[in-house]
Formats: sequence, structure tokens, C-alpha cells
Amino acid sequence: MKLKLFTEMFSDNAGVGAENIINVTSGHGFTPCQLLAREGIQNSVDASASKLVRVEINLKSLTGKERDKFLRETNLNSVLDEIPDQARGFKEYPDPIEVLTFSDYGTIGLAGVEKSSSIKEPSIDRFVGLCRNIADSDSQATGGGTYGFGKSIYWGMSELKTVFFYSRFKDIKKRANCKERFIGASNFTPFNKEKKRATGRAWFGDVKGRDYCAPLVDGEANKKITSMGFKPRNSSKEDGTTIIIPAVKDFNSREKMEELADEILLFWWPAIQSKQLAVTLSYNNEPIEIPDPDSHPVTKFFAPLYQTILSQRKKEPEILDLRKIANYDLTSRTICHEILESTSESFGTLSAKILEAHEVEALGELASTTAMIRSPGMVVEYLDFKLNESESYAGVFRSSDKMNPILARSEPAVHNKWDYKSAKLKDTTESNKVRNLNTKCKNHIREWLETIAVREEEDSQVSNLFGNLFGDLMRSPGSSQPPKSPSPIRINYSYFDQDKKSRLNAIIKVKIPEKESRIHIDQKWGRVKQIRFEVEASERIDQNASRRGDKVKIEKVDLTSEVGEEIDTFGDLKDWPLILSVSDQEAEYAFQIRTCPKSFPEQTIALTLKAELGLMNENGEFSPV
Repeated sequence: MKLKLFTEMFSDNAGVGAENIINVTSGHGFTPCQLLAREGIQNSVDASASKLVRVEINLKSLTGKERDKFLRETNLNSVLDEIPDQARGFKEYPDPIEVLTFSDYGTIGLAGVEKSSSIKEPSIDRFVGLCRNIADSDSQATGGGTYGFGKSIYWGMSELKTVFFYSRFKDIKKRANCKERFIGASNFTPFNKEKKRATGRAWFGDVKGRDYCAPLVDGEANKKITSMGFKPRNSSKEDGTTIIIPAVKDFNSREKMEELADEILLFWWPAIQSKQLAVTLSYNNEPIEIPDPDSHPVTKFFAPLYQTILSQRKKEPEILDLRKIANYDLTSRTICHEILESTSESFGTLSAKILEAHEVEALGELASTTAMIRSPGMVVEYLDFKLNESESYAGVFRSSDKMNPILARSEPAVHNKWDYKSAKLKDTTESNKVRNLNTKCKNHIREWLETIAVREEEDSQVSNLFGNLFGDLMRSPGSSQPPKSPSPIRINYSYFDQDKKSRLNAIIKVKIPEKESRIHIDQKWGRVKQIRFEVEASERIDQNASRRGDKVKIEKVDLTSEVGEEIDTFGDLKDWPLILSVSDQEAEYAFQIRTCPKSFPEQTIALTLKAELGLMNENGEFSPV
């Protein structure tokens, strides 16, 4: 059956100019490639009918007879005759014609009713949602909405402002009375026709009378897609939709397809990582690889954090109330916490890690951002909370199932942020939920970064104390400056969690030079026979490090020699200071000190350490040198 061109006219009451459909996704800062990666795949994932959605994207150059056949079978030549130059925006068809096909499998397909006037069931009636209606997406959808304004990216990418759709599907509730459909749709600029005004919207299909264009169905649909040079869908295992975009703008090379592969990974790595989505790309039938999220230069920093969230959700973690920050351990350089609203219902889960200097450089502008994710597994945005903290980080937030529909309603046409001012939100309760989610995530990350910064500042102060104390021993003879390395004191801090209680764990290594080296520095150091240590732990009770709370007992101290040999193990040491012998040989000691638990998890344990070199007098008393 030959496709016929049908143009829509403005009614006596009103109408919508077609150019507005294409322009709706402009002004959001995304390139067409990014919009296709986000919106195209979101439409496919949102139409999922199986655990895994497969998407195949191919860019092919049509030349010679293949090009001529495509123009003939689509009846695009009729556009040159029936649509004015100014309205269509082009004078002739390019040669070659670059055709982008976007095919998904394991989806609902373009099922449901055929006519826009029919009462719509959004979860079923996908055909009218994509191929006919404007601004009629499902406000209850938990994915990206069912074909809202975001679908305009298809027409926006075509120099011909035309897109063809082919689909195979299950006829749910017998609303379609067919299982395959094919139709073309164009969005030109409004123009005058037969003393009336045309909207610029047009369709290619089975024109019935003066007022309606029906799609080709079943056998005719399969014949048409085959005659155009594309693969038909011959079984229910191939249910889904093929979208054909002819003459794609500025999209005519393998490099562009590789760019698309990167954008798809950047926005869809959560769904790819969790095996909900598989995407393959090709240029003139030559495969283009999409990297593994765990190895890509950017997503490799976020993917492990998302995996941590998925693992925690499987374990049904204890729900923690952000209002009682004491329930959180904010001292680790990696966190994974539930973020709750005031009613203790979960907004979702936040996971983040502190970045090293080389990681910050590798992430570039995405350093210190949080990937904000909800179903169907797309990164809505990489949100910079602009905390201006000294530490850089990478974060991932995944919304809870209950928040998904609310967040979907809060998003604009291109689904690039959660906006509490969105008119699509039902009431102020939903608006407050969206606003509070962003605020609580921001505050939680700030609290974490401030805690890390305070702890590392204390580490630095302790290291400087020991460095000054032992600096003389590490000078070279005749030198007034201690060497830059190796440091005589090395300290590592961490928090040890047991029975959901946090203890400070400190490993302190002390290196003492041999006697001859000590004498060369100063004769007095040759007399050293003992080293005395005093350790005191206390709780810091506020953000001011100078204020200390009650003392904390030392739960365990392990002392080893330089060869790893355990010398002694102490329990709750009551008889401080600890005095150890110093031989004539070089020696290195390692203390592992673990405190008793903190009284309140939000507090920080501070260690005060004092060390002296000396000897025992004849009365058995320690005398500093």
C-alpha cells in the first residue's frame, strides 16, 4: 500500500502550530545528542514489558538506488509538491540521506487505541501518546511519563521534520484490533492551504476521506517496513518499536555515534549496571561499543556507590532518622545512609565517597556532584550542592519507590531536575517533599564533609606534635632542619564499628635511629635508654575542637616490634605512662590503640599523645633527656 500525505487544518475554534512541538525542548542546555540519549531511551525504558529492555541504535547512509527507494516508499517526494518551501524548511532532499533508527525490544510497543478522540488508558494506549497527541502524557507515570513533550527530540533531529514509526505489540484488552502498526508524522511550520490555515502537522499513512489518516496495520505494516529496507518483527519475542529519523542534523559520522554512546552511559549507567537496560550502537552496521560503567573514566566513580545502595536495599537496612544525626557514622570517607523526611518515611538512599586528588582531576566538572537517580534508572542530573568545602566527593542518591511518582511529576519536559515549584505536583505536600529531599541531601553531605574536615585537622595537629618532638633525632649532623622524609612518626586514624558502636582505632608507628646516629646528632641522645608514652582519649562535644567532654577509656593496646612480632597486649590500661626500653640498635615500634565506644555516635573522639625520650635513674624514676 502506498503511503499518502495528510495535513491537519486549524479548526474554527483553535489549534496548535507544529513548530511549538519541536521548540519545547530547547533552552535546557542539552545538545540533540544528549536529548536523544536521555529522552529516547527513557521512552523505551518507561514502556518496559520485561525485566530487560534492549535498545538498538543504528546510523546508516543511504545513497544511490537505496536512497531513491527510501524516498519512494515513504512518499516523501509528495512533501515537495504539497508543503510550501518556507513551511517545510528545505528545498530538496540531501544526498546521502543519513537515517537514524532507534529500536527497542521487550517493551509494550505502540499498542492501544488508534484515534485521539478515544478515552485514553495511558499505560496501554501508547500509539496515540507518541504518534498523535500533544502534551497528553500520563501524570501518574513513575518512569519518564508516557510520551510527553520530550518526544519532540525525534522531529527536532530531522532536517525533514519527519519521523516514521513501526511497532509490533500485544493487543491488550483488544483496544487496537491489530498487532503491528506503521505511520509517519511531520511537524512543519503552519502554512496556508486552500484558503485555510494548516497547523503544519502531517501524517503518512492510509488517508481516509478529508479528515483522518490511519496507520498501516499488520501485513501492510510489515510490507512497508521491509520495502523501506528495514527489518520487520516476525514474532512476539520482538515486541517493541522502531523509530526512523531521516536526514538527521549534524549526525553523519562514526564519531557522532561514539559521542552518543558516551552520553547514554553518562545518563543511563544505573539501569545498565543493574541489568535493566542493554544498548547496542552501530554505524553503517559496524558495532560501536558502550563501555562498562565500572571502567568508564567518569562512571567508575559513581557505579560502586550505586551498587552499595542496591546491596543495602536488598538487606533491608535499619531505617535511620536524619533528625537524629547520632544514628549516623559520618566519620568514614565513604557513607551510605537512608535519607528520611520528618515523618520518618524514606526519601531514598545517599551514598558518597571522598575523592583523591587524581580522581578529582579525572572527574573534572562532575567532581563534588551527586548523581540524582530514580526509576527507571536514569541520572536525572549531576547535582552540585555548592557546599564550598575543602574536600571533593562523588555522590549517588536513589529515590525510594514511594517518591518516584512524585519526583516524576516534578520534572520539566526534559526530565533534568526535581522542581518543587512544578505545576504538575498535586498539592503543597508533594511540593514540600521535593524541596525537603534536596535540602536534606545537601545538609547531610555538608555535615559529613565538615566532620571529615575536623577529624583530618586533628590528625594533622597530632602529626605535627610528634614531628616537632622527634625532629631533632631525624636531623643530619650539622643540619638545623629535620629531613622531609621519612617521618619518625606515622599515624593512621579510622573508626572501628562493633555492635553498632563506634570506637577510635589509631595506629602509631615510631622509628628510633641507632645509637651511633643519635650521638652524631647530639651527645645527649646517646644516653637515651627509654621512651615514655602517655595517651589520653576524650570526647569532643561540639564543632569547636578546643572543647572536650569526658575521658574515654582505652579498650585495647597492641604493641609490636619492627618485624611485626607482638611484644605485649594490654586491656584497659590504668597505669599510664607506658615506658619502653630503647636499645643501641635502630628500632621501630607500632601501637594499635582502640578506645571504648563513644557515648553518642555524633561525637568525635580526640586522642592526646605525649612522648618523651630519657633514662631511668637509680631510684627507678624516668628522667627526660
